[in-house]
Amino acid sequence: MCIAYLAVEVSVIRVANKLYVDSLKAEPCTDCGQYFASDAMDFDHVRGVKVANISDLIQGPRALLDAELLKCELVCASCHRQRELHRRLEGHVESAGAFDVDADLLDF
Repeated sequence: MCIAYLAVEVSVIRVANKLYVDSLKAEPCTDCGQYFASDAMDFDHVRGVKVANISDLIQGPRALLDAELLKCELVCASCHRQRELHRRLEGHVESAGAFDVDADLLDF
């Protein structure tokens, strides 16, 4: 198979998958219920182990893309940022309990 053919094939797959993902983003945000343009919608990984970003899987096989999409919820960019903030804050609170400031300061 020649390199030019492979490049065209990957390009066709990428365009088809991009159109597919954009069609999925035509649904409302899971959190706020609002509709936004596809570029303002994100797939938030909420289940399973995240293998890759959806945007990185656009140029690959549809099966891999679909498997990753099953781990996600569709949210607008604003709600996604709020979710991430809450996750980070919860993570800091949980890890802060395991951090002994006095003992760690004495170890230096």
